[in-house]
Amino acid sequence: MVAVSIAAWPALAEKYLMLPHGGSVGRNYGPVIVAPRKLDPANARVGVPGEGTTCAVLVGLYAPTAKRVLVPSAPMERAFAALQNNEVDACALIHEGRLTYRQRGFELIQDLGVWWQQRRNLPLPLGGNVIRRALGDDTIRRASQMLRASIEYALSHRDEALDELATYLTREQADQYLRLYANEDTLDYGEDGRRAMQILYPTPPKPICSRARPSNFPFEVGILGGTAASERLGSLRSPRYLGSSSGLRM
Repeated sequence: MVAVSIAAWPALAEKYLMLPHGGSVGRNYGPVIVAPRKLDPANARVGVPGEGTTCAVLVGLYAPTAKRVLVPSAPMERAFAALQNNEVDACALIHEGRLTYRQRGFELIQDLGVWWQQRRNLPLPLGGNVIRRALGDDTIRRASQMLRASIEYALSHRDEALDELATYLTREQADQYLRLYANEDTLDYGEDGRRAMQILYPTPPKPICSRARPSNFPFEVGILGGTAASERLGSLRSPRYLGSSSGLRM
């Protein structure tokens, strides 16, 4: 089991199943494009945290003519340094970067989650947990149940979790971070979250590097209760309905 960006999942879906919980969904928020000053990102150099990230895909959809530049976001200081050293004109920030950019003196150009919500009227699927299909239904079921129970416990003991959270964020910032990325959507993406996953890649933007994209993968999300959300995308082959065909309960 591993946490992945939703954008990376299509390349993994042949061997990995997306679990129905453990992910993050942005409801009118998401990665933010920031810069030292207001600018039009259309012809700018825009830093992104990685080619196979939802953030990079969104930048490509929002500003298709921008030059996307790989700027690692771990640690987040790397992204801020790229802006300060003029390595990029703007940078798309994820995670805690969206909470701290203002105190570093940067301007908001666009919240990509707001843009996506306005464009699609759907939440923005950001990341999820996948598990290897070869483990088999029984192991996947047990792992899924344990993960859900762990999330439920954490959500019901939120103050304790904040007390144990070792971070350079203030407690107020850490609290805001958890509200954004560890909430009821972490227990289940919701039907609208699943629909958003299904339409996020109708026309994938041009890759940053000349790297082939997968052209044939099953698109499915395991759902609590033994069904699966699947969608045929363009010329992709019809997916396997793991939940309904195998009786899998998660």
